[in-house]
Amino acid sequence: MTATDQLELPVFKPGADQKDIDRFVEILRVNMGWMTARQIKLRTGWCDRKCRALAAASDGQIISGNNGYKHTLHASADEFHEFYGRMTHQGKEMLARAERARRIHHKKVG
Repeated sequence: MTATDQLELPVFKPGADQKDIDRFVEILRVNMGWMTARQIKLRTGWCDRKCRALAAASDGQIISGNNGYKHTLHASADEFHEFYGRMTHQGKEMLARAERARRIHHKKVG
C-alpha cells in the first residue's frame, strides 16, 4: 500500500449517487465480462471503496467476486451461485454477530 492509497480513504463512506450507479452498470453491461477495481479506476477515477458502494447500491445489477465486478445478467450460473452463496453467508455471520452483541448489551442494561 502506498501513501496515495491511504490518502484515498474518505472520512465518510463514499456516496453512491444514481448517476454513478447508472454509469457503473452501463460500463459492466457493455464490457460483458469481469472488470477489476483497477480497470474501473483507470476508466472512472473511482477508488475501490466507491466501487463497492456503487455495487451495493446497484439494486442487484452488479455482482462482485475475486475477479472483480460483473453485470448480473452476464454472470454464468456458477458465477452467480458463488456470489449468492458468499453474500448470504456474510449476511448470516453479520446477523449472528449483532445478536451476540445484543445479548451482551442486554445483560448490562437489562
